[in-house]
Amino acid sequence: MYKESKKEKMIRFLIIGVIGITTLYLFSIQYGPVEEKEKVQPPEPFQPMAVVVQEKDQQNQNPVIAIVKEHEKKPILVTYMIDEKDNYKFDTINAIELETHPTRLEKDKNSKGVWLQADEEWMFYNEELIVEKGVNKEENEIEEDFQVSIEETDTDQYVVKLSNETGFIIQKSFKEKPLSVHKLSIEHDLWLVLFEKDTVLLIP
Repeated sequence: MYKESKKEKMIRFLIIGVIGITTLYLFSIQYGPVEEKEKVQPPEPFQPMAVVVQEKDQQNQNPVIAIVKEHEKKPILVTYMIDEKDNYKFDTINAIELETHPTRLEKDKNSKGVWLQADEEWMFYNEELIVEKGVNKEENEIEEDFQVSIEETDTDQYVVKLSNETGFIIQKSFKEKPLSVHKLSIEHDLWLVLFEKDTVLLIP
């Protein structure tokens, strides 16, 4: 009968020990407590922005607006003329794709261009939506001549109330909360309500 040597016995015990430790380690990984991974906050969903470039007045029958929205998950800047005589159709004037999602959109005080802010930097887009360098941005503290009130009702609707210094103008209920409301006419007779995926015109 073969009798193993002390060296062979030590090697056998060593192999058994390694196998046992490996088995316990694999078992603890599979069935042991899973460490909570660091929670990564998902980015906030992009919300479209709008600004009135040209209000309807005595010289301009059709208002012009600029909107930043997403198309195929990419941000775009579009200017529209709202044709009052063609059932308020939105006619595209210019449209460009943006490199990044902007955080703010403002009208230029001295032209029909707009300003976009992204990564704390302002960029000026002229009327043709071409970037112009060397244009100084002035502070745009625009005092609106109207008030907007948005109230949520018990029926999960949102009531938009518009008024000015002369009194109440219009009231409208929506199923979705508006992102913003914009005056399209100096006579307060045409309004744009911006939603996440739609726009609505209000006429008193």
